[in-house]
Amino acid sequence: MSRKKQIKNNRRDSRKPLYKQVAYAAIVLLLLIGTIVLSIVIDKSSPVFTLSIESDLTDNAAKQLCQMIEEKTYIGDVKYLTKEDVLEQESDKLGFNPAEGLGMNPYLPLIDIRLKTKYVVPDSFPSVEADLMSLPMVTEVTPPDNFQTMQEDMENLRTRVLFLRGLALVLGILLIWMSVSIMKKRKMSNS
Repeated sequence: MSRKKQIKNNRRDSRKPLYKQVAYAAIVLLLLIGTIVLSIVIDKSSPVFTLSIESDLTDNAAKQLCQMIEEKTYIGDVKYLTKEDVLEQESDKLGFNPAEGLGMNPYLPLIDIRLKTKYVVPDSFPSVEADLMSLPMVTEVTPPDNFQTMQEDMENLRTRVLFLRGLALVLGILLIWMSVSIMKKRKMSNS
């Protein structure tokens, strides 16, 4: 074999592991990005609970109550709905305005809360509910209609995220191991 062909083959052989490194690095990066996006989706898909509050609560008192609720470690998001907001939502659902037929707004103000993902498990809900019921002016805590299936779905998603993180960790370790072994081979061939 001529010297030029040998040099050309050596260059080609030295590039092959580099392509593998780049491919593994891309896979690890995509897995990490995927787990981050999936974690965000899980947080945004947390169920919304409704807190019924006393009807004579003023807007200022309701805002103070919302601030008290936001300080809780298990709360992800809080939204205060006035009687008019609730009427508008229900009118959209029903297709007509119930206040027109009754001559008054039949709805009470509400507070919608979204729990942090790690608290949407069957074991933690009773303690969360008891803590929220201990707040002044809260009369009832209502979970969403499909709360049980939501809990199961969120648990499945959390399991998938953990699996993907584990896979990304294994691939990352493999990538580092490959990089180190390639560097060792290059040092040996240069010596």
